[in-house]
Amino acid sequence: MLLVRTVIFPSPIHGIGLFAEEFIPAHTVIWQFDPKFDVAYTKQEFNTLSPAAQLHIRKYSYFSAEMNLWILCGDDARFMNHADAPNTFEEPGIRTIALYDIDPGQELLCDYQQFDVRSFDENDFTPEKKLAAS
Repeated sequence: MLLVRTVIFPSPIHGIGLFAEEFIPAHTVIWQFDPKFDVAYTKQEFNTLSPAAQLHIRKYSYFSAEMNLWILCGDDARFMNHADAPNTFEEPGIRTIALYDIDPGQELLCDYQQFDVRSFDENDFTPEKKLAAS
């Protein structure tokens, strides 16, 4: 669950992005997994979903090897885009922390390779490619 005020806007990086709506000091926890708000699926639960639901989960979630779960953020955190030099750091499946001060209007960026085991295996995050990879 996002713990700071954010807004989604078109991103110069890709599609829609997540932007800070307030000043976020370095080391602030930006997002934290909340089992009452975010959704976690085991591989077995994921496999029982309809193909349409699986596509949605694969598009807006990530697979945490540490937790052995699919994690679907219940809020706009799912719109964080990737950057090789992000302004956040991931404790996979647990929380996202600001690496340095983030100003209002700045896009929040993460490194998908820090938390999603599928990251860059195919270098393609389209739902169709991700579903074919499972």
